[in-house]
Amino acid sequence: MAKLKTSSSQNELDTFNECRRHNELGFNETDKRATGRNRVGTISFNEADELFRSWLNENTWPYDALLFDPRVFTFIQEKTSRLIANKLRGRLVPREGSDVLAAKINNELLQFQWDQAEYGGTMLSKWSMMDMNTRKYGSSFALCKWRYECDDKGKVLFDGPEMQLLNNRDFAHDLSATAIENANWVQVRQYVTLHELQYVNDQSHGKPIYKNLDKLKDAIGQDTGDMRGGDSRSTNWVSRNRAIAGLEVDPVGKDLVFKTVEIVTEYRRNRWITFSPKHGVVIRDILNPYQNNEIPVVMLRYIAIDDDLYGLSEIEPVKGLQKAINALLSQYVDEINQKLYSPIAIGPGVRQHTLEWGKGAR
Repeated sequence: MAKLKTSSSQNELDTFNECRRHNELGFNETDKRATGRNRVGTISFNEADELFRSWLNENTWPYDALLFDPRVFTFIQEKTSRLIANKLRGRLVPREGSDVLAAKINNELLQFQWDQAEYGGTMLSKWSMMDMNTRKYGSSFALCKWRYECDDKGKVLFDGPEMQLLNNRDFAHDLSATAIENANWVQVRQYVTLHELQYVNDQSHGKPIYKNLDKLKDAIGQDTGDMRGGDSRSTNWVSRNRAIAGLEVDPVGKDLVFKTVEIVTEYRRNRWITFSPKHGVVIRDILNPYQNNEIPVVMLRYIAIDDDLYGLSEIEPVKGLQKAINALLSQYVDEINQKLYSPIAIGPGVRQHTLEWGKGAR
């Protein structure tokens, strides 16, 4: 028995090291895409968010006027509104010799499942967000799995397929992949509570089986009264949208009651591995429960680029023009203000070199 335990622990350690290596490689590239670090001439996720939100940094903007022409927001919002205005209605059409009744039943089932999949918003709102993220970042991703949720007493709260929109900053992929279909693995990072791990399942029926939860409890101080809120998201990335709005940039990991744990799931075609990179714990290692040899992630991409999983952001080609328009508008308003409030007179004691010229000088 001792040898079996040692062998099992060694296999678990080997699995963790494999996933950690993938984690370092994949999220290092994701971080470059998010911040623009060591990338010249491209647009980062943060910069795309700033242009979409029509935001100007007042501290570094060289003009008194803060004018932003909202063209980026307008063309993205208008495209999404026209493309996804009504419920997407796919349907099954029976071919010759097939079962017509079964097709009608499955059509009704698809309609029902579409209406029921409202975790994190309606399906229409999630596809709208995917469309906007694709135009901003180049690609967007969603996790499509079965969701089985019950309460403490075992009462089933939800049992059906679900689509979860992923934040691009929490998604990493096989660097050699050009599509989800030819990727050997992808990783999805999540911030969940221990309650979710205990009572939410992403397989079809049955209770979730996670191991080493006691180690995670000790790590975040769930039972010891530790005054930390669990794993913080700010160690990985900070919300640019919340910073622009002047809100708390990292609320995740500060709740002392519902403490969060950072977990990463590596999805392979034949295997799902869930682990905690910060605490060195593998909490699940199972075969693909759907037995379809596919990764349960869908990707939306409009403009493909040769050998990159991501497509081209629609903001990137017009980024320079957008900034030039903002500069010209602000400069023009500053010029008008200077002419409206020109100096009336300069005393005889003032010499040329004592005048200070700069932002807002007259």
